[in-house]
Amino acid sequence: MKETNSTINTLRPFYRGIPIIILVLILAEFFIGRYLKYATPMYESTAKIKLADPRMDMSSSQLYKNFDVFANINNIGAEVEVLKSRILTEKAIKNLDLHVSIYRIGGIRKKELYDESPVYIIASITNPEWEEQKFKLNVNNNRDLKITTPEGEVVQGFLNQIITLKGAMLKIDLNDSLIRRKPDLAVNDNYEFVVHNYDKLTDKLIDDLDVMSVDKDVAVLRINYKCAVPQKSADIVNAVATAYINDYIETKYKSADTTVNFLEGELKGYTQKLSSSEDQMEQYRDAKRIINLNQESETDLRKLSDQKKDLATQQGTMLAIDSLYNYLQSGKDKFLELAPNFQAYNDLLSSEMEKQVKALQLERQELLLKYTPENDKVKIIEQKLQAINAYLIEGVHNTQINLRIRYKDLQKSIAESEHAFDGFPTKEKELRILERNFNMNEQIFRFLHEKKTDAEIARAATISFHRIITFGEVSQTPVSPNAPLLKAFGGFMAFLLAVFGIYFVHFMKGRVSDENAIYKNSETPVSYSIPYFKNQNEKNTFFTKWALELNLNHELKNLIVSISSMNELEGKRTNATGLAEAITRLGKKVLYISADGRMKSEYANYDFLNLQDSRENWRLPTVWASLTEKWLKEFDVVIIQNLSVQNDSSSLMLMKEANVNFFVLDSRRTKKKMMEEADDTFQKISIPNVSYVLNRAGYTPTLFAQLKQWLNRNKTNV
Repeated sequence: MKETNSTINTLRPFYRGIPIIILVLILAEFFIGRYLKYATPMYESTAKIKLADPRMDMSSSQLYKNFDVFANINNIGAEVEVLKSRILTEKAIKNLDLHVSIYRIGGIRKKELYDESPVYIIASITNPEWEEQKFKLNVNNNRDLKITTPEGEVVQGFLNQIITLKGAMLKIDLNDSLIRRKPDLAVNDNYEFVVHNYDKLTDKLIDDLDVMSVDKDVAVLRINYKCAVPQKSADIVNAVATAYINDYIETKYKSADTTVNFLEGELKGYTQKLSSSEDQMEQYRDAKRIINLNQESETDLRKLSDQKKDLATQQGTMLAIDSLYNYLQSGKDKFLELAPNFQAYNDLLSSEMEKQVKALQLERQELLLKYTPENDKVKIIEQKLQAINAYLIEGVHNTQINLRIRYKDLQKSIAESEHAFDGFPTKEKELRILERNFNMNEQIFRFLHEKKTDAEIARAATISFHRIITFGEVSQTPVSPNAPLLKAFGGFMAFLLAVFGIYFVHFMKGRVSDENAIYKNSETPVSYSIPYFKNQNEKNTFFTKWALELNLNHELKNLIVSISSMNELEGKRTNATGLAEAITRLGKKVLYISADGRMKSEYANYDFLNLQDSRENWRLPTVWASLTEKWLKEFDVVIIQNLSVQNDSSSLMLMKEANVNFFVLDSRRTKKKMMEEADDTFQKISIPNVSYVLNRAGYTPTLFAQLKQWLNRNKTNV
C-alpha cells in the first residue's frame, strides 16, 4: 500500500502538469510546422557501380586474358577513395554547369534555380576576392539589369551585353529554351548569384559526396549526393559515376597502349637475340660436323663396342691358330702320330683335307696289316700324308699372317673410333649452352608475343568491366527535413522538456506534499492528514472523527487546543472552524479565539473571540495565563486560531499554554525547510503535545483551479 501511495504521489505532479504538457506539445508542433514551411528541403540522389570481378565477369572468358591491371575486387576501399579523389571530381565538374550558382530571392527564403533559371550568366572573375561572394541581380522589363557587387557597388546594364566591373566581366542572357518550354516563368525578379572557384567547388563537392560500399563482401559502390535541387543531385552523382567509368577506360587504354609499345621494343631486341642464337648453333654444328650429337655419340659407342668384340674374337682365333701352328710345326716329323685340333681352322678346304688325312691314315693301317712299312703302297700313302701335312702347315701359317694383319687393322680402327670421343664433354657442354640460350630466347620471345597479343586486344576493347547498374534519378520527395520524423522527435523532446520542467519546478518548490516528506525531514509525529474536501458532508464527517478521537485521548474538558502554522494561508482557519463545529456538535461548550484578528465572522453555535479587539494586554504571559484560567471555567474547550509563528513571537506563548498543539503544514504552500525551523522551535521552548497536521493531503489542483483560487484569494480570509 505504501509503495502504491508513493507511486501515486510521484505521478501527481505529472497529472497536474498535463495542461502544461499539452500546451508545450502544441507550441512545439506549431514551431516545427513553421520551420518545415520555411526550411529549404534537401533532395538526395543515388547511383550504384558494380566493380569488375575477374572470376565471374566477361573478362574471364577464354577469348583473351584479362589485362585489367587496375581492377582489384579485393580492394573495394581503394576504389571508394578513387571515386572521392580530386582528379575524378574535377573531371566530373567539367561535364556540369556549376561555375555559377543562381538563386531567386523571395520574401523569406531564397531558392537555387540551377537548370530552372530564366537567365544564363557567363562570368569571368579577375578579382580573386569576389570568388564565392554574393552578387545581387535585379531584372526589369525583361532587359534592364541592376547588379550589386560584393563591395556594394551598383552597376546598370542590359541583357545580352557584356558588363565590365572592377573585378569581373559578366554577360547575362535569357534562357530562351527554358522560357519557350515554360512561357509563364517569371523573368523580372530579384536574384542572387555566386561565381565559384573551381578548387573550392571541388573541395565542397568532395566533402558533400558520400561514397560507400553496399557491403564489405559485395563489390558494389553507392554514390550519394544531397542538395536543395533534385536535378542537380542526380546530375552530380551521374557525372561522378560516368567520370569514374571513363577514367577507368582511359587508364586501362593507356596501360595497355604503354604495354604494347614496351613489348614491341622488347620483341625487336629478342628477335635479334634469337636470330643470333640460331646462327651460333648453325656455325657450331657446321664447324663440329654435328647433326645430332646424341644419336651420333650413341652410334659411335655401338660401333666401338662391336669393334672391340671383333678384336677379342680375333685375338682368340689368333691364339688358337698359333697353338695349331706350333703343334704342327713341332710334330711335322711325326705327322702320323699327330692328332691336331682344327677347331680354330675350320674352313671347307681344311675340313676336306682333314677327312683325307683320316682316310689315308685308316688306309695305311689296313695296308700295314698286309704289308710292311717298306712296302711301296705304304710309302705312297705316307708320302701323300706328308704332302698334305706340309700343305696344312703352310695354310695355317698363311692364316696366322692374315689374322695378325686383321688384328692390327682392328686395333687401328678402334683407336680411330676412340679418337671420335676426344673433347666430347666440352662439345656437349658448348652445344648445351648454345641450345639453352636459344631455348631461353625462344621462350621469352613467345611469352612477349603472347602478352603483346593480349595487350593489343585489351587496347582495342575500349569497354569497362565496371558497370553503372543504377543511375541517379531526380527525387520527388525531400530527405530532409523529414517532416514525420521531425514532428515525432520534436513532440517527444517537447514532452520530455515539459515533464522535466514540471518535476524541476516541483522539486525546486520543496513543498511538503505528503506524509513521507514529513517523516523524512522531521521527528515530530503527524496526527492527521486532512484531504481536500469536495463538499460540506465530507468536511463534517472528517472533523467529527477528529473530535471523537480528541475526546478519547484528552477528554473534551478543560482543554486548550492551539492550531498554528509557520505562515498565513496554510489552513489554520479551516481546521480550527471545522474542529470547533465538530466539538460543538458533540454537546461541548466551545470558545473560538482568533489570535490574528483575521476571522471576523461570528457563529451562533459556539462563542467567538477576536484577540485583536481585546482591551487587555494579552501578550503578557501573566495576563494570558489568567485569561485561559478564566475561559476554562466557563468553556469545555478553547480552540485558538494562532498567529503565524514566523511573523509573531507571541504565537509561541499561546502554544506553550495550550494542552494540545496542532501545527498545520499545507501540501501546496509549506516548504520542507520550514519543518526544520519548526522542530528547532519546539525543542527550544518545549511545546507540549505538539504534532503536525497535513492540510490538503494528496491535493493536486489543476492550473485552472489554481487560477480561480488566485482570483478569489483576496475575498477569503484564512
